Amino acid sequence: MVLSLKHLHTCVTRLSSFRALVIVATLAASLSPVTHKTAHATNEEDFQNYVQTNERNPQDALKSLERAAQNRMPQAQAELARLYREGGLVKADMITAAQWYVRALRNGYRENTLHIVCFVMTYTGSDYQSEFVPLILEQAEANNLESQITIARMYGVGFGVKKDISASGYWFTRAQRTIKENLDPHSTLTTKRDPNEANYLMYASSTCSPQIDKAERSLNDRMPRYLPFEAP
Repeated sequence: MVLSLKHLHTCVTRLSSFRALVIVATLAASLSPVTHKTAHATNEEDFQNYVQTNERNPQDALKSLERAAQNRMPQAQAELARLYREGGLVKADMITAAQWYVRALRNGYRENTLHIVCFVMTYTGSDYQSEFVPLILEQAEANNLESQITIARMYGVGFGVKKDISASGYWFTRAQRTIKENLDPHSTLTTKRDPNEANYLMYASSTCSPQIDKAERSLNDRMPRYLPFEAP
């Protein structure tokens, strides 16, 4: 069978196109994991650049931090939230700080969890209570004293949770036991104390105290300052 020049040209063109598609697909498949690794490395590099240069070149450092935060690096998101909370390198903005803390928590950031959750609840109202109060409960279960104190008071006044005096009493009892048995090695309140003094310190130390104090003042049946719960 004799092929015309036109037919031969068409076959060659189709074959070339097919080969080109195969080459492009192969290159794309081989480059995909490299691209992922590069993006990951860029987050680390950006954050390290922020840490190393934020004093001598703050604006460039801030850009690096913002880039890492936008790329969902939880440590960078929490640090950017801290900057907005404290002001200085950026203009202080509590709402923006809370929003960045929310992103950090959702991406797995778990340092200073109690303080961050209380901050978020203070500046966002009830928007994230059901999502983040369980984080305080997790820490309370792990014998974190401040978390036990805070969740006890939250249950006592219905701040962030449904009011439950029985649950409040349970967590105050757990907190007393944590103090007496020194179960929380990171707390400054772990020395053995008189129970009444321990109760006083519980109220004084809670991270969410201003908000809970306000809730307590609004209740007619405000909880007494010293709670007569017996240690188990």
